[in-house]
Amino acid sequence: MTCHNLFLVVLVKGISLLRPTDADEAGDWKEETDWEHSRWAMAAQFSGSRGPEFLPDLSTNVTVTLRGRAVLPCRVANLRGRSVSWIRQNDLQVLTTNAITFTTDKRFSVEGYNKGAAAVWDLHLSDVTQADEGVYQCQVNTRPKIFHPVRLHVVEGRAHIAGPHEVYLHAGSRLLLTCWLLAPPHPPPLVWTHNSTYIYPFFSCFK
Repeated sequence: MTCHNLFLVVLVKGISLLRPTDADEAGDWKEETDWEHSRWAMAAQFSGSRGPEFLPDLSTNVTVTLRGRAVLPCRVANLRGRSVSWIRQNDLQVLTTNAITFTTDKRFSVEGYNKGAAAVWDLHLSDVTQADEGVYQCQVNTRPKIFHPVRLHVVEGRAHIAGPHEVYLHAGSRLLLTCWLLAPPHPPPLVWTHNSTYIYPFFSCFK
């Protein structure tokens, strides 16, 4: 039997991102890692005679999908050559100091650069697992030290295909499927399968 005989066109109508609105839905799924340029404008208000300070309203919560990528923000004004370290609070392990990575876990990396009066030292974590949840501290080696805690939340995205569970069609008909994805911002790539065989984005016909 040829592929043509079993031809089925699957049109993906759309992917909608849903966010919990009821109090009983677990997880704070507010976008926490996108920063407006106006944040940087606030750094100019810091006096050059003052020591290092974290930018105002720096996020303390980041939510990411399981197996996704997390960016933990650290923005410091008037750094003045001080060192910036990322420390995992549950075991007090120093993950990075400036551009040096101390952990052997290759999923961790740090991005550091200057923008105006502020320095960026964001911690990146790829392929996030549930065990990565917890508090991470961005620490500046002033006396006394100053630090900014960021709590990482890991949630599992959920996908739902709208409509009935079973659909009966005539041979040669078109099937339109709509997938609703319940996930935080920046969800992982969506994959369509048919009997455990990947069909999206490469589908045209399948056996």
